[in-house]
Amino acid sequence: MTMQISDKLIYNNEAYSLDDEILEPFLQEKKIRSKHAGGFSANWRGYVAEFEIKNFEIHLNSKNDEFFENIIRELGSTKIHYLNKLIVLYSDVIGDYSNWSISLSEYETYQILEFKDGNLIDFKILSNSEFKKFKNNQFLKYIETEDYEIEKQNRIRSIDYENEILRLEKNKEPNWHKYKFKETEFLEQVEKYILNYTKKFY
Repeated sequence: MTMQISDKLIYNNEAYSLDDEILEPFLQEKKIRSKHAGGFSANWRGYVAEFEIKNFEIHLNSKNDEFFENIIRELGSTKIHYLNKLIVLYSDVIGDYSNWSISLSEYETYQILEFKDGNLIDFKILSNSEFKKFKNNQFLKYIETEDYEIEKQNRIRSIDYENEILRLEKNKEPNWHKYKFKETEFLEQVEKYILNYTKKFY
């Protein structure tokens, strides 16, 4: 699997690579797809977005591109008003850089930004050891929330849907399934990528 070209975020006049696809939920909801999607193995989405934090708001820079201009028209402005989550910015990699994902490498410094309705409402700057403790705390608190239960049910529905498609293709009995939800495996995934799930500081 080829590592995908990352979107960029400009924050305090510095550009950071994002291990996050901020536009994807909006594009999927609106059924918007780049005409270049799937044409390049390192960029299956067909676009690379640039965001910037201005006056404590996160905005999409259009770069005079028709694809991004269409998104801005759909949004009604350049502000990413639907963004409710944590975004992590990474500085000074320790050891070898991961070829799979930015977040799988280790860094000396982490900046975690908390957004609500596209507004930057809080932030933390953490060392490597502080970041590991922070992630663990986020995980332990998150799995007690309603958001975790919603995410779990979404995953169960997704697995049920995949099994249903396969049942129809293979003409199997109604109780036949190839995939089964295992909460221990799901918890491992959530713990590994916890900051993609949490929406706020706990």
